[in-house]
Amino acid sequence: MALRLLGENLSDKYVHRSLPESFVDLTGRVVIVTGSNTGLGLEAVKMFYKMNPARLIMAVRTVSKGESARQQVLQQQTRMKSGTSVEVWQLDMSSFASVKQFAQRCYDELERIDIFLANAGTQSDEWGVTTDGWENTLQINVLSTHLLTLLVHDKLVRTARLPPPKVGVNFKPHLVIVSSGVHLVAPFKDKNQANIFAALNTESRYVQGDRYFDSKLLEILITRHISKIPKFSQEASGVVMCTVNPGFCRSELMRRSPSAAIAVVGTLLMRPAREGAKAIVWACLDNNITQGAYTSNCAIDAVSKFVRSKEGDDVSRKLWNELVVILDTVAPERQEAWKV
Repeated sequence: MALRLLGENLSDKYVHRSLPESFVDLTGRVVIVTGSNTGLGLEAVKMFYKMNPARLIMAVRTVSKGESARQQVLQQQTRMKSGTSVEVWQLDMSSFASVKQFAQRCYDELERIDIFLANAGTQSDEWGVTTDGWENTLQINVLSTHLLTLLVHDKLVRTARLPPPKVGVNFKPHLVIVSSGVHLVAPFKDKNQANIFAALNTESRYVQGDRYFDSKLLEILITRHISKIPKFSQEASGVVMCTVNPGFCRSELMRRSPSAAIAVVGTLLMRPAREGAKAIVWACLDNNITQGAYTSNCAIDAVSKFVRSKEGDDVSRKLWNELVVILDTVAPERQEAWKV
């Protein structure tokens, strides 16, 4: 698996060095991108802006940084005639309360959601917990990500039933979670624990080098399981749901690494954030993606052998059952969003 990951990174850098830039006329539609003030998220916003959505919402933790990023989008597109309203909404993925407030705002203020790109994520360099009592990476990358996407899913379902805002443009709402090829080498040492999330939330079991990798694997396992639940199928919901691997990119996730290490690894393996964003945007636009699929380089790609195995299926089911218990506690008033 490590060799496959290395091979994919080299292929991304030297074979898929210039991915196609996807385009769909998004006139009249609403696009939301979380974690969009820097890196991959910001590059994706710039691409969506060219497609003329009615509203393009940048969901960010720090509004002032989001406003600065918004100005970048507008300034770089000054020659374009666009009717797009670019908006900055506050969202703190380390807070379940903030996630719930953001989701409620989506229902209160938006008539539709056509693309929901869950890009926000973190890579912690040490043990730390949120105010909700969960390890930072575990909550931000996994618990809050799935809480948020499950809370807004019904809004996308309702959107799928609306007439298209522009005649002749047939587009299914998309719910896309940014994952990673590092799931291929995730050690996931706690997969056999009686309660996996509880084990992952135990400081004595925490291994900093494993956590980000494990979190990306969990995103894929849970999304694949959700996609098999009848009410979340494309047939029932009308919504495309998938994960996407942007590849090994120069992004803000690497900001805590030593600069010399970044320079060496970046030269050899990292692709520009814009190329990774192309892969992400493709996943947000293609109507023919299989439900729950893992995509990479503008195509459906194979997940790890573990994810495809019976053990992987069993673990994904267990993770889902544990997640439901957590979400029932966090948001008991919204249990219908995940009850099956």
